[in-house]
Amino acid sequence: ENDRSLTKFKSFIDELRRQKPHNLSKDVERALTVRSPYVGNRPLVSFFDKELSLMRFKLDEDGEEVNMEVLLSRMQSSNDAAFRAKCLQVLNDGLAGSVSRTAALS
Repeated sequence: ENDRSLTKFKSFIDELRRQKPHNLSKDVERALTVRSPYVGNRPLVSFFDKELSLMRFKLDEDGEEVNMEVLLSRMQSSNDAAFRAKCLQVLNDGLAGSVSRTAALS
């Protein structure tokens, strides 16, 4: 502590000492790094992305089924208020059917 050559490193050393109780062992850090792809919100987000991409909505009476992206795009690009209302109703009905599959996760 009395070595003058280390004076310029004092703030760095003080910061290391302050963080020491929060540092984990190398084994614990390695385990957390290995498990990181499977924890957090990424698995949940990818599950919902997959579920939403699998959903199909029957927009027309002729039986054409579209995914959510197409349905929302058609709804947004239409100038016809009745068509937009129909798209919204189809979307709501379609999402209501999938609530039981995803409700437990939210």
